Amino acid sequence: MVLIIHNFVTAVFKQSIVATDYDTHAVSILCNPTFNSETKEFGRDMMAYIYSRGKTMSEETLKTLKSIVMSYDIEYDSIKTVVHDC
Repeated sequence: MVLIIHNFVTAVFKQSIVATDYDTHAVSILCNPTFNSETKEFGRDMMAYIYSRGKTMSEETLKTLKSIVMSYDIEYDSIKTVVHDC
């Protein structure tokens, strides 16, 4: 479980590691069930993280991991690369 605080709104997300090779990378999916009281519809907020133990990742590996993320209905265009220089 992960507690996310964004713009003063708090949400509890269930987190699962859905792919890993235990040495170089992992994919984590986070999900928060939602309910719209106006439309009386249930939904979900989804997030994903692709973790790397190194500063770089092969394009082939990244493509495979992004494919796994997209299989959870997370749009390809919403996947952003974050560079860590420390």
